[in-house]
Amino acid sequence: MSNNPNRDKIKDIKFYIPEAFKFYSIKNENLTPILFVVTLIVLFAFEYIPFPETLSDYKGVFIFIRLIMANMCYLIYLSAYIKDLKGEKYTVKQMIFPGWKKVVNLFAVSIVNVVLFTASIIVYFLVPAVLIYLTVIFCPCYISDKNNNIIESFIASKNATIGYRMGLLSLIAKFLFPVSVLLLLTLMVAGSSTKVLIFPFVLAFAYSILMFMFQRIIALLYYSFELEIKEEDLF
Repeated sequence: MSNNPNRDKIKDIKFYIPEAFKFYSIKNENLTPILFVVTLIVLFAFEYIPFPETLSDYKGVFIFIRLIMANMCYLIYLSAYIKDLKGEKYTVKQMIFPGWKKVVNLFAVSIVNVVLFTASIIVYFLVPAVLIYLTVIFCPCYISDKNNNIIESFIASKNATIGYRMGLLSLIAKFLFPVSVLLLLTLMVAGSSTKVLIFPFVLAFAYSILMFMFQRIIALLYYSFELEIKEEDLF
């Protein structure tokens, strides 16, 4: 794959937004609902599992593990949508249980994703975290699509994004900023409810939708970068 900048690889945000909002639509109709329910259980229901007092010091670790579990679901969705774009067939079982090698590599990249993405959100667009994230953004794609190990995927993603990181940053900012504002307004409305469970449920629900949408954009970018195709060939 050539590293000479080809601006057609990163299209206008208007191209990605309509596709991102179709997060519910993949060829295997059963997969998205399953993954969505699992993420809600992990992010919302697990919050109300009684936590032993003796392990209270490790509650932050438990939250981190939950985020990784949710991220694994998002990466499974990402893998499925890449297969959709390539016209490949798959089953729910194949996507959820892709083999130990791929699971281990996806778990490892999930840890990296959660650390970098969380750092970027907590300190909005923290430069070092964002730049590293943009460098490895296609790592899970190479693991899923090419069956590369995590080191090979890091290298492939780094090489693929050379000359494009500022363009990727601009695109992601254009997507995340308005969506984050909408999410914040939604949470403010939910927070005004007198029912205790409303706010955490809305947070988990909205965050999951946001992440599924984001995986869809990453898949479209990866497909353009890896295959260097025209916009009209994507669908």
